[in-house]
Amino acid sequence: MQWAKCPGGCVAFFMRGGRLKFGVSYRAPVGLAPSNTLVKLDMSDSTNSDQTTTVDELRKLVLDFVEERDWKQFHSPKNLSMAMSIEAAELMEHFQWITTDASRGLDEEAKSAVGEELADVLCYALAIANELGLDVAATMRKKMVKNRAKYPVTEFRGRFGYDDPNPVGE
Repeated sequence: MQWAKCPGGCVAFFMRGGRLKFGVSYRAPVGLAPSNTLVKLDMSDSTNSDQTTTVDELRKLVLDFVEERDWKQFHSPKNLSMAMSIEAAELMEHFQWITTDASRGLDEEAKSAVGEELADVLCYALAIANELGLDVAATMRKKMVKNRAKYPVTEFRGRFGYDDPNPVGE
């Protein structure tokens, strides 16, 4: 893994099977790294945290990355949703055949690999939001209102769903 710092940020990308894969991007100088080198953002800077980064900033990172490469032509909601599904499958691969407890106790290397796949999923989700003009925060809040009505705490606390054999309230 290679870390790079540069004015204006860096690009997180790598090549896999001849295809460019990316997570989060910032503008970086052309030729920052060879195309087969992984360049990670230095996340030790607290200004790059969930607490200080808005959804709009993340959407812009994805939009800038796409526009800089003239990829909008390929980013139909259909293509993006399929790509997101593929990335979600790659995320699931990290948990295949391990126990629930093991999935919660990943070492730092495994967490980093899971984080890269999660970033891919989120990038595609944000690209879909960009393509369709969806307000992510408003959409999430609206969906959570529906989820709260569909799964009231009084009926679902500690239960995984309607088919859970545990009685309500226990």
